[in-house]
Amino acid sequence: MTMTLLQELWRLEKALEPGTLLAYDMNGEPLITSHGFPLRALVPGIYGMKNVKWLKRIEVVDYDFQGYWQERGWSERSQSTTHYWLVTKSQGW
Repeated sequence: MTMTLLQELWRLEKALEPGTLLAYDMNGEPLITSHGFPLRALVPGIYGMKNVKWLKRIEVVDYDFQGYWQERGWSERSQSTTHYWLVTKSQGW
């Protein structure tokens, strides 16, 4: 299995928000590899793919860093917005 180095950008303010977590276990058990062992970042309000799994190092930099998703055209904020449609039986579902 080939591993790809993934580098991600979060502004310091976002990283320090009370809801941002670094998780090393789930339900009292160590994370398994598919869930992000050894450490997983959980950052509320951004798309899940920006919540890095398999975290081994954190660096704070003082320059304009472009992470994996920014290099591919994603915005720095990458806020998730939920959209839904309510379809009822009377509408033919």
